[in-house]
Parts: sequence; C-alpha cells; structure tokens
Amino acid sequence: MPRPAFVHHLDIRYGECDQQSVVFNANYLAYADDALDHWLRDQGQATGSQEWDLMVKSAQLVWHGSARWPDRLSIACGVTRWGRTSFDVIYRMSVDGQVVTDARLVYVSIATGSASPVQLPPDAVARFGEVVEVPEPAPGP
Repeated sequence: MPRPAFVHHLDIRYGECDQQSVVFNANYLAYADDALDHWLRDQGQATGSQEWDLMVKSAQLVWHGSARWPDRLSIACGVTRWGRTSFDVIYRMSVDGQVVTDARLVYVSIATGSASPVQLPPDAVARFGEVVEVPEPAPGP
C-alpha cells in the first residue's frame, strides 16, 4: 500500500491461534480495532472522548496468507473513501512484507453516547490524511 496514513505493529500471541496453528479469523477484526485505536491516539483523538464517536457499519476481510504465532503483524491503515457521515478504512496486514489479510471497514460517525449519525468534524477528517489508493497485493509464494 503506497504511503499508508498510519502503521501499527503487534505480536501474535499463542492464544490467538486456532488448531491449524494460524491466527483465528475473527481476531483480524480485533487487530483492525486495535490499529484504529492507536491511529486515533496518535492523532491526539480518542473515540468517545469528544462530541463524536465511530461505529462499524460493515466489514469485509480477504485472506492472502496466514499469520502465525509468534509472527509480528504490521497493519498499514488508510482511508479509502469519505462520505458525509461515513468513511471506509483499509487495514492491510502483513508479516515480513507479505500481505496476509486485507480488512475493509465502513465506519459511521455518531454523536457520542448515541447511535445518531453526525458529520465528522473537518479537523478530524484532516488528521486522518489523504485518501489512499490500494493496489492488489502481490501473489504469495
């Protein structure tokens, strides 16, 4: 992914793997959530601490390979689309430069403490950075 807005790293833990010795598929959504939390903190924002918060509307995951314990996962993040009250984020997850998963999540900006959509403040939009173009990953080995 060319020039991601943010990159987060985490170490795979043994308990996150399934009987096939790979990361259990549902954990990739938790990894995306962790990356977003760190991305927002890096911007000086924290969900729920301001007049707006985020809610996931949809998620799509595509696997290109597998992460295993004790791999170090790199998660490159970037906004791929802005709407009035929603936006899309790509989380390209890789191990040693090899893409293992792409997670695309659609978020809705909501008023803190409610489920009512609100327009994301322009200063928050600016902190997320430019929209990124995401090429298809190179085929695996």
